[in-house]
Amino acid sequence: PPRRRQLCFTHMIKGPPRIQNIDQFKNELLKGAVMEGKRLGEYYKNNSEKAIEAMTYSFADYADIIKGNDMIDTIPFKDIKRKLEQVLEQEEKSNNVLNTAEQWWKKNRKHLWNAMLCGYKKTGYMPDAYVHLCIVPDTDETPQFLRW
Repeated sequence: PPRRRQLCFTHMIKGPPRIQNIDQFKNELLKGAVMEGKRLGEYYKNNSEKAIEAMTYSFADYADIIKGNDMIDTIPFKDIKRKLEQVLEQEEKSNNVLNTAEQWWKKNRKHLWNAMLCGYKKTGYMPDAYVHLCIVPDTDETPQFLRW
């Protein structure tokens, strides 16, 4: 879908190869999620329901890319998955902790959603009544082909 062309992975794809560990990977991913929430909030500034709907779909797209379930295997998205696998492998070697990309996603999905909300809130367009949004959506569990 066209929305995926705008997913904020710029720091991870075009930036210097500075991702050396799992914390740096997470930090870069969260920076992108903040920008994604901000971008969608500004785009849908007069329609908060559309903004939230778009954010839930972007959230699920992030999940597919991270977990490796993405139906569109573009080189940049493959690179993100590869970087995650590399840092998870390093983590396993140094800490004797085995994590898959899917396990990492389950552990960190709430942080990504909250980062997106933070970006949306920064626009000033997020209504105060949207406190219920702190509940992480489950759209990332819906198979990708059903969301298109």
